[in-house]
Parts: sequence; structure tokens; C-alpha cells
Amino acid sequence: MDKMSVKEHLEMCFDKKLRFWKETFNSNPKIPYIAEIDNNIFIEGTVDDEGYAQWLPIMQTRAIDFVSFENKLGFKLHEQMKEYLSSHWFLELIGRMANDITIYFNKVSDMDDIYSLLFSELNADTYLITRGITSGRKLLLIGMATIKGDDSNAIYFDNETAEMIFINSDNNILNRAARIAAGDIAGNCIPYKDGLLKEEKICIMAL
Repeated sequence: MDKMSVKEHLEMCFDKKLRFWKETFNSNPKIPYIAEIDNNIFIEGTVDDEGYAQWLPIMQTRAIDFVSFENKLGFKLHEQMKEYLSSHWFLELIGRMANDITIYFNKVSDMDDIYSLLFSELNADTYLITRGITSGRKLLLIGMATIKGDDSNAIYFDNETAEMIFINSDNNILNRAARIAAGDIAGNCIPYKDGLLKEEKICIMAL
């Protein structure tokens, strides 16, 4: 059986997310409305009294000029990262993994988000080298994670190996935390109960 592509993994995650919201809340996913986002992700007319609006992931239709980004970065982006950034526009991916880990991926809702992901941490590599965490690898900040109640963990994508690394700036043990293949995350489905849930639900990347 062929390994699933990044796009296929994302579509599987979105499907789980949409089904979870429909079955649990009889609604599409909701987050606080952001007026600046104009890619038709938010569903028109769904803003409620608390300022939350329903949204749906949107498949991207225009090619992204990664060559210009790579010229500015000074290195080639891994194909998995290119596929991740050019597949869909989305607002929220949150998931629960084994070992009491909750992951929060940054939204990819427009070109500004892509630019921020690629360039907001240009000095991160130097910073991480000085801490002895990595040896010259190019790392891209893609989200945050809560590990055993500690919510100060950043999630970096290793552009060389296509792995994700959890890094905690204050905890050298977590700085050496297990590296996990990015494509394997979607398969880590475990029951999770929190907030408004009355019972456990299978909801990796589906809150």
C-alpha cells in the first residue's frame, strides 16, 4: 500500500474534524471570527453573539511561487513542507497524541500565514545551535504543544528530515524529546474527553 501524501493526511484530518463537530455539536467547526481573513474560509452569516463563526477548509487553487521564497531563505524547502503549505487553507488543527501530548498547528489561511511560517524564525536555527539542540538544520516553527501539562513547547519542522521536533526553551530533557515523522501524526487516534464533551471521542486534529 502506497504511503499517503501530506495532502491526503490533511484531508483525512479535516474529515475527522468535520464529522466530530457534526456529531457532537451539529455544527461546522467554530473559532473567533477574524475579519482580515478573506479566503472564504469563514461561512457567511454564521457569526454568533459571542463572535464565533463557522469555517471550512478550502482547497487551494493557485500555485505558490516557492522559488522566490527559497531564494530568500537560501535553501530548498522539503517537498512535504511545500505540499503542506499549498494543499488547503485552514484555520485550526488541534490534536491529542499518546503520552499526554496535545498539538496546536498554526493556521494556514492566506499568504501572510505562509510568509510568517517561513520567515518569522529566521534566527531560530542559530539560536538552537547555540543551545546544542541541532547542528545546522533548518527548522520552521509550525505550532505549539502541551506535554504533560507544560504548554511552553514549540513544534518545529526539520526541513532536512521532514520530522517534527518538540522544543521547550526551559527544559533540556524536553529539548531532546522524541522526534516523530510528520506524516505519522494523523494515524495517532486515541479517545479524548475535555471541555464540552460528555464522553470520549476519537478526535486527533479534530477539536
